[in-house]
Amino acid sequence: MHAEHTGDVFDPEAARVLEEIFTQAERDGTINEFGNGRLAQYLYERACLHRDVRVVRLGESATASDLTTLTRNDVRNAYQELTGDRSGKPDLPMN
Repeated sequence: MHAEHTGDVFDPEAARVLEEIFTQAERDGTINEFGNGRLAQYLYERACLHRDVRVVRLGESATASDLTTLTRNDVRNAYQELTGDRSGKPDLPMN
């Protein structure tokens, strides 16, 4: 994935949420609406933006790891932004 080339990493919980999202998207056909890996690219780009906001809020307490790690909430927020569903999908781990 593009994240590896930029030095970004998904923490284990974020990877689990991504797996759930892609499984659900395949199951309900959402993945066909994007094609060519666009869903993955969109989620990655939006998760990075959510991470950046999180890091800004941390201010000077942000670590080097904070700058490169995408969390469960970053991914979940990106997905919710995509779907317009502020409560999240029932199949996705929300905790």
